[in-house]
Amino acid sequence: MKLIKVILLTAFLSVTSLAGQQSKVPAPAKTSNDKKLEREIKTAEARLGKAIRKRDTVALEKLLADYYADSHEGSERAIGKQRTIANLKSGLLRYYQIAEEQKFTVSVDIMQIEGVSKFKEANQESEVYVTRLWTKKDGRWQLVAQTLRPANEEAEQ
Repeated sequence: MKLIKVILLTAFLSVTSLAGQQSKVPAPAKTSNDKKLEREIKTAEARLGKAIRKRDTVALEKLLADYYADSHEGSERAIGKQRTIANLKSGLLRYYQIAEEQKFTVSVDIMQIEGVSKFKEANQESEVYVTRLWTKKDGRWQLVAQTLRPANEEAEQ
């Protein structure tokens, strides 16, 4: 019985020691492939901004995935592609350009870009934290989702 306790204790200490060492391993350097993906996403982001500013429904139609969802964090609702295009036509759609703390993450076939967007609203500067998910379909990038949340929540995390 004492031998089992010693073995378990040794195994536990080994695992916790390894876990501590793994967290100290530096992050791998970005590959040229990652940088290429970032450039492609930045280009897609620029197209998205241009389509919204010019109210170009054809361009926006191509940029949004059929299952696109736009949401505010904490809300139980999201709007889909057709409602987003309707908002564009009526001038209600806003492009949130990610200007600060831009971060890219790749996961399987989804590219995530996130960061802080600053904009003027009612003669007052505001900030929002934006997360967008992009996927490549038929050789072009399509926006799958956009989530907005107050920027000050990100600073607290």
